[in-house]
Amino acid sequence: MLCEKCGKNEANVYIKNVVNGKVTEQHLCSACAGESGAFQSASPFSAMSGLFDGMEQAFQGFFPGHAAPRTLSRGTVCPVCGATAQDIARTGRAGCADCYEIFAQVLEPVIRRIHGGAAHTGAIPGSAGAELSRKRQLERLRGELQDAIRREAFEEAARLRDEIRTLENGGEAHA
Repeated sequence: MLCEKCGKNEANVYIKNVVNGKVTEQHLCSACAGESGAFQSASPFSAMSGLFDGMEQAFQGFFPGHAAPRTLSRGTVCPVCGATAQDIARTGRAGCADCYEIFAQVLEPVIRRIHGGAAHTGAIPGSAGAELSRKRQLERLRGELQDAIRREAFEEAARLRDEIRTLENGGEAHA
């Protein structure tokens, strides 16, 4: 879909406003979204911006006792779309794909707690399910093996090595 403002670039920012029950939606490119100030403090929610000193504090209410290990500087802003951690906390949406990298140190722990991991794996097609599942299990086991070696947990590493060999030779792994 093309940007509704410039009509040239691919729209990668979605803005939805509800004012007095009237819903307006916009699909903009990152440049037009930044120019329009969609994520700047001039938004109708600017009075609320002081509620969140950072993404970590914003999510502490949702996950009591689970603070993010690191914090962002108060003025961190996405250079592509202009979103701040407060904007993302308020709306529950990242402003653009680059926000996931800019705010990764705070978003990743939250995403891991919600979804159990931060890597998108997608759906497995029925026709390729067994083989793809086996490949993913091998990848997971190899990662665990490398971690065990790094930690010098050699008994665990030997068990994982044997499990990988069994799975590679067509057997069932015991995970």
